[in-house]
Amino acid sequence: MDSRTPPSQTTRPPNHTTVPGPDPNTCDCKAAPPGKVVALLCVFLKTVRHFFPELPGCLDQLPDTRFQPMVVYHRRFLCWWGLLLFGLGLGSRRSADNDLRDLELAILHNLNRLAGTQQDCLLVTKTLDHFIGHAGSPAFAKLPHQHTQRLIRMWRTA
Repeated sequence: MDSRTPPSQTTRPPNHTTVPGPDPNTCDCKAAPPGKVVALLCVFLKTVRHFFPELPGCLDQLPDTRFQPMVVYHRRFLCWWGLLLFGLGLGSRRSADNDLRDLELAILHNLNRLAGTQQDCLLVTKTLDHFIGHAGSPAFAKLPHQHTQRLIRMWRTA
């Protein structure tokens, strides 16, 4: 074959199922039992409180440009919800909306304790998206930098 001749291009049929119902190739992963999630949550909270005790004050300094008469959730509560979703690695926002509503987990109670709030119910992740859109990414970009500097100082004094 000549070096200028392009390789043959063959098309493959699309991989679209024509049968209604669940895709046979999807992963049928089982959810973690509540005891493991609670244990993971406890470790997460101990770690955050140990290494970042000033985090609540930093969360209070985030800008909140939402229309205040319509605000239901405190910014600390929203931020802790986001940290929890990220820290637990649930995989999707929909799974967080569903899996963290188990009453055995007492997520609302523990989230209120963490945030120092008294919210009556858990939010849906669209509410968190709305808040993050108002606060803006520059405000959130400062948080890791501040906390990384703290970790470096702690490591140097150890």
